[in-house]
Amino acid sequence: MTGANHSNPRDTDKMTGANHNYLRDTDKMTGANHSYLRDTDKMTGANHNYLRDTDKMTGANHSYLRDTDKMTGANHNYLRDTDKMTGANHSYLRDTDKMTGANHNYLRDTDKMTGANHNYLRDTDKMTGANHSYLRDTDKMTGANHNYLRDTDKMTGANHNYLRDTDKMT
Repeated sequence: MTGANHSNPRDTDKMTGANHNYLRDTDKMTGANHSYLRDTDKMTGANHNYLRDTDKMTGANHSYLRDTDKMTGANHNYLRDTDKMTGANHSYLRDTDKMTGANHNYLRDTDKMTGANHNYLRDTDKMTGANHSYLRDTDKMTGANHNYLRDTDKMTGANHNYLRDTDKMT
């Protein structure tokens, strides 16, 4: 790791930048403010937010659980998988989406994104820039303010929020 304020880094993460907290597994990150990056965490309790990938959770108020999470409890929101999407203002579309543009929020799985304000993209993305929060796995990203980018999604466009497909939600 290189940079400042790297707290609780785990596994074999390679990081560059500042404020990278809780980075796990084999993530490669560049930029600043990458917080709570996880992979195959197992959690129990309440108020566990932004747990991704293959997490198993029990409790309440678990929000933004993605990929192949198994959850029990209440208030589990925004569970996703691998959506393929194109266009603007696609809400709650999930599963293997492919997107292009800016302001794409909660895009997951195998999306590849370029631009700004892409939030909640995860998994095998590669990211570069600043203010990338909750980036997990091996994401590759370019731009600024990409938060929660997951998997390997390809995105271009504007104002794509909560894009999902075959999500299972409770």
